[in-house]
Amino acid sequence: PLLRQLCPETETVTDSPAPAVALPLRWNRALDDVCLPVTAEWEGLEISAGELLHLKAGDVLQLNPKLPQQVCVRLGELSRFNGRLGSADGHWAVELTHVIKP
Repeated sequence: PLLRQLCPETETVTDSPAPAVALPLRWNRALDDVCLPVTAEWEGLEISAGELLHLKAGDVLQLNPKLPQQVCVRLGELSRFNGRLGSADGHWAVELTHVIKP
């Protein structure tokens, strides 16, 4: 429905329902400069509210060694990729390993 609102010229009016034909998607160049927050996060670390209250700079949180292989990459508020933590050119990086279908 959103695509039809953005590209009304793709709609056709017919008396009988025709089989749905997948139209090729076209990128809207007006979106090229739209900024979207990208976050990479791990799930699975749980601490009690009391432990959280006492956290301070320099404390170390123990993580499951498998967590760096299970990074969830979110675009805005939607989880879109799974990946694994690594580094590239001296910077932290996430290698995308799987696309999460909407």
